[in-house]
Amino acid sequence: MARDASLWVRKALQSAQKADAAVAAIVGARVYGQNPPADPVWPFTKLPPLTVVPMRATGLDGTRYSIRISGFAKGVDDTEAALLGGAISACLDGRSIALTEAPWPARLTDIRWTGTDIIRDPAEATGWHAIVAFEGVVTA
Repeated sequence: MARDASLWVRKALQSAQKADAAVAAIVGARVYGQNPPADPVWPFTKLPPLTVVPMRATGLDGTRYSIRISGFAKGVDDTEAALLGGAISACLDGRSIALTEAPWPARLTDIRWTGTDIIRDPAEATGWHAIVAFEGVVTA
């Protein structure tokens, strides 16, 4: 039976970013879930909703996740956002992370960075937004 582990995947992804020296050097502890503070201090990261698809095959039971982590940084150009995006991709690409808070034994595995888009943030004159995309699989 495929199980939706989205809650625990989000928590594990946030913990991994907070524990990563390169990400923390840029954002400190400002690694948020779906709802950052109303007026967050920049730079910071945010984890929008995940896309979850069940996987059912002989001998395999799990879920595939499409993950997008948003990194927000300010600057006269996109340099700071690019550095943050690079830190996020390096932090997670190729990792396997135990979902320690899940009520059943599970891991987020096969985390694969699939690309980064950097756009100007429409709400801030000097704001930039790195959208870092990954795919991963949870098997239980």
